[in-house]
Amino acid sequence: MCSSDLKARAAALKALELDDRLAEAQTSLATVRFNYDWDWPAAQTGFRRSIELNPSYATGYQRYSLYLMATGRTEDSLAQMNHARDLDPTSISMSFSLGWRLYLARQYDQAIEQLRNTVDMDPHFALPRMVLGQSYTQKGTYEKAIAELHTAAQISSDAPPILGSLGHTYAVAGKRAEAESVLTELLEKSKKQYVSPFYIAIVYAGLHEDEKAIDWLEKGYADRSNAIIFLKIDPDLDGLRGNPRFQALVHRLAL
Repeated sequence: MCSSDLKARAAALKALELDDRLAEAQTSLATVRFNYDWDWPAAQTGFRRSIELNPSYATGYQRYSLYLMATGRTEDSLAQMNHARDLDPTSISMSFSLGWRLYLARQYDQAIEQLRNTVDMDPHFALPRMVLGQSYTQKGTYEKAIAELHTAAQISSDAPPILGSLGHTYAVAGKRAEAESVLTELLEKSKKQYVSPFYIAIVYAGLHEDEKAIDWLEKGYADRSNAIIFLKIDPDLDGLRGNPRFQALVHRLAL
């Protein structure tokens, strides 16, 4: 866990010590339990407590929906996320989050519509473009996917999650040289900054180099990379789901 995550935990704990009825602090601590501690029961308890304390706090439902999606409870996740968006309908964060949940639920047409609307709200917000590109990839619309992911990469100064998605799309589109070039870029970045092994794994998954992909996922598990919490539901990993090593890793994560 990095220093900022430790600070987030300390701040949430301090706030709860002062007043354990603060919904915002309950949500913050539950997010730490979910993303970094991998303490699934404690995370769920915290999210539910937050919603109980303040039923009008949209972020509580938003974060809880991501927890539910990661654990495979798709319908419940979408219900929570739709409620969050209804509570805060003008929020770009809620708009993006709903599009992301729809993508993870494999409702790609609905995701594309939602994410296009989000991009219209702010064309310089990279994450909606990334997930829009991922949605196009899953539909097999590779030219549109690559265009969105290129734009997202430019906006984000080549953020590793976006490069990983771009490399995966190149791979499944049959552009092996371009995918391998992205791999090289990610590996070079990893010498200067932390790059989650997850983003390297999804490129190998797209190249159908399954054992290498799982090697990198196992590194991500060992690193406690928070990207690994989406192991159970990430569409980019669907080609690995029949592999016994992959199944064993999902079992170890115990979502």
